Amino acid sequence: MLISGVMKTFLTVLTAAFLTIFICHIGKSYWLSPNQYQRVTVEPVREVNGVQSCNRSAALTPAQVPGISQSLGSRGSAGTIYYVDGERGNDSNTGTAYLPFKTIVKVNQKVAAGDSVYVKNGTYQENITVTQSGTPDKWIAFQAFPGHKPFVIGTQDGTFRIEGNYIEINGFDVTSILTGSAIHVGKGNHHTRIINNELHDAGCGGVSGQETDYLHVEGNRVYRNAFRSHYQCSGISIYQAIAFDSEPGFHNIIRGNISYYNQNIVPREDGKITDGNGIIIDDFRQTQSQTPRPKYTASTLIENNIVFSNGGRGIHIFLSDNVTVRNNTSFHNSNFENLDGNLKGELSAYLSSNIQFYNNIACASAPDKLDFIEGESTNNKWEYNLACGGNLRGSDRSPNLRQAKNLIGVNPLFVNPSLNAAVANFRILPTSPAIDAGTPISAARTDFEGNSRPSGAGIDIGAHEFNLSHLKLR
Repeated sequence: MLISGVMKTFLTVLTAAFLTIFICHIGKSYWLSPNQYQRVTVEPVREVNGVQSCNRSAALTPAQVPGISQSLGSRGSAGTIYYVDGERGNDSNTGTAYLPFKTIVKVNQKVAAGDSVYVKNGTYQENITVTQSGTPDKWIAFQAFPGHKPFVIGTQDGTFRIEGNYIEINGFDVTSILTGSAIHVGKGNHHTRIINNELHDAGCGGVSGQETDYLHVEGNRVYRNAFRSHYQCSGISIYQAIAFDSEPGFHNIIRGNISYYNQNIVPREDGKITDGNGIIIDDFRQTQSQTPRPKYTASTLIENNIVFSNGGRGIHIFLSDNVTVRNNTSFHNSNFENLDGNLKGELSAYLSSNIQFYNNIACASAPDKLDFIEGESTNNKWEYNLACGGNLRGSDRSPNLRQAKNLIGVNPLFVNPSLNAAVANFRILPTSPAIDAGTPISAARTDFEGNSRPSGAGIDIGAHEFNLSHLKLR
């Protein structure tokens, strides 16, 4: 009976996902002719009176992140530049601008250290597993052609599956239509950049990192993932990281992303639903590993992200250590009524140590949900954060979450807080108590939109630094 119930749930969710993607593309996705050339842009779903439509607020647009080719300077001498064009390309071509390849799979067979790949608009129904590696000064970059947003549809766990080192995926619109993730990074690799992508409607995660190090996830829009897999996925996740080296500084960075509408519906084998988080750092202590290996002790940074309306928690640190969570905005998460456990809410650290929460805004959706959550953890810091509802849960071994440095039960005065992605605006008003209330000791240098911090006398709390221009964009 349990199996048949799970299968029924899976088929229902899968059918709904196909219909949603079809409607939001207005027939522009799976039913395209292979030779039809057009730009396909996928936008988040919103609900108005129970009806979904595809729009989004300009205030929810992440800052554009420079690609590796820009940060390393001219690539003319570094490697070959290849081009992919789904309309006029041919895999028998040489991959030049005038004779482009037709598929990403083809160019993936040819790339080597230092090479760049530019992909033009179109719908690419492909599974791309990148096993080649770049070097520290010669990365391999797969990126959208300037001004384009190629749509890549896959079926495997990771439509882009990254197993090589020094790889960048930049500017794509990606989904995985079965039970896998849009982008999967792992298999003992290191140094991967996932930037400026739109990752949505995947059965598992938007970005899923596993057994990896130096994973940099920035400037991505991640939404409506994790509905079809029983593996308990989330919008952005790193699971059981493995250290490449012992260098100081942040190894993994999750910065400037927006993660929303991600939710688990299909339970795991024991019938529980545990995740669907906006962002999760998961089991860096390796407690769930099938073979013994050391804990991951390198530092991880989570900053300037906006997470809202996820089925699981906003930002969740579980069985992991040495994570800095700063200048994020978490709003009305833990929305799925069947989410397991009583630690439901916005920012959480459970069975974790040396987790530092600075300059974050957390707004739970109801009195039975929590702004700050800490359980069975030690040596954590919660300072200069703002908790809207004032619902907190700490452990006997944690510092007092209600200390004077935190603003508890305070309205941050967002421009337009909403679960409707078409109108939501988590910038702060000029009268917000979050302005100048943060600490510069551990603060992001820029905000969600790339504006410098501070813009006034001090650092603002939350993902947005107040800017007078925001009033003109309301």
